Amino acid sequence: MAPTPDAAFETLMNGVTSWDIPKGPIPSELLLIGEAAFPVMVNDRGQVLIAASSYGQGRLVVMSHEGYLLHAGLAPCLLNAVGWLRSSPGAPIGVHPSLASLVNLLKGSGLEAQIEPEPREALGVYCTSAYSNGLTARLVQFVKQGGGLLIGGQAWYWASQHGHDKVLSSFPGNQVTSMAGVYFTDIHGDRSHFKVSKKVPKIPLHVGFLQGEHYYCPHFSEEKTRDMELISNELIPALEVGTWTLGTSLLCSVSVMACNSTCSELCVQLLDQSDQIQPAKNQPGFKALVKCGKCPIGEAAFPVILNDRGQVLIAASSYGQGRLVIMSPKVYLLHAGLAPCLLNAVGWLRSSPGAPIGVHPSLGSLVNLLKGSGVEAQIEPLQLS
Repeated sequence: MAPTPDAAFETLMNGVTSWDIPKGPIPSELLLIGEAAFPVMVNDRGQVLIAASSYGQGRLVVMSHEGYLLHAGLAPCLLNAVGWLRSSPGAPIGVHPSLASLVNLLKGSGLEAQIEPEPREALGVYCTSAYSNGLTARLVQFVKQGGGLLIGGQAWYWASQHGHDKVLSSFPGNQVTSMAGVYFTDIHGDRSHFKVSKKVPKIPLHVGFLQGEHYYCPHFSEEKTRDMELISNELIPALEVGTWTLGTSLLCSVSVMACNSTCSELCVQLLDQSDQIQPAKNQPGFKALVKCGKCPIGEAAFPVILNDRGQVLIAASSYGQGRLVIMSPKVYLLHAGLAPCLLNAVGWLRSSPGAPIGVHPSLGSLVNLLKGSGVEAQIEPLQLS
C-alpha cells in the first residue's frame, strides 16, 4: 500500500527545523499531479522545490536542483529521505558518479554508500541527477520493483538549449519522475523565503481556460497545447449522438497540484458531473452513453469532447513515452458516426505511420470500421510482457 502523504511527510521532516538552501544553485519549480505526489518544501510563492511520491512498489524524492543533494546544510532532509526511500534499514545505497561527493556526505552522517554507475536490484536506494538519458528505463523499473530513488536537477537550462515547449515531455528527468506525478519545469524557483511546515504544505490549483480558439494553462507547454487543438479543434468535426450534438470546443481542463482525495472532488465540482443529462425522446440508450464522465487530472490529461454541461466524454493523455485516448462507454469505439474521431485518434496514437494496429476480440467490429476507412487492423488478444 502506498504511504499516505501525511505519514510520509512526517518522516521526511523529522528533526528538520529550518531550510538551509545553497545560495548558488537556481532551482526549477516542480509540478505535481495526481494523488501520489506531494510537496515537501514550498516557498512563499507556492512553488514546490522538493517533492516526494510513490510508483509501483517503490518511492522517490525529487529535488529541484542537483546541488541540493550535495549541500551539507540539507543533510537532515537528505538523511530522512534516504531512510524513507529504503525498502529495509540495511538496504545498500548507490550513488551515481556525477554525485560522488554525496557519498562522503552520507558517510559523514553514519550511512554507508558507494558509487554505482547504474541502479541494480540489490540496492535499496539509488541517488542520481535528472540528466542521465541512458538510465531512464532502468530507473523506472528500479522504482517500480520497490527501489527508492533520490533524484535532483533543474530543467530551465535544458529548456534554453532544447526548447521550452519540450520540457515536460522530453527532459530526461521527467521521463522518470512523471511516472510518479512529478515534473521538472522550466520555471525558475524563487529562493527568497521558506518556512518549515508541520503538515503537508498547501499548493495552488492551476486551472486552464479557453480564450477564443486557444487553450491556456500556466504549466501547459506549447507542444501540449498543439496536441489539444489538433485533436479537438482542427481535426474532429462536431459529432452528433442521437439528437444531441457534442461540442468540440475545449472548455476547461484542470491541472491539479495537490496531494489528497479532495482533488478529484474539486474536479467533479468544476465539471458539474453531479447532474446527469436527460435522454432525448425515443433515445432510451442515450443516458448510458453519457453517464460515465471522465475528469482529466494533471498536465498530461486533456479533454477532447465535452457536452454542454462540461462533462468530459472523450479524453486523451500521455504516459511515459506513449499516449492514450479514453472513450466512455466502449460503444463509441464501434460507432460509424465517430469514424473521423477514431481515425484521428489512431493516427495520433501511432508511434509511426505504419505501426500495426491491434484490436481486442471484444471489439471485433472495430476492425471492419477501420478497414472501411483504409486503415489496416487485426484482432490481437492483450499480451503483457
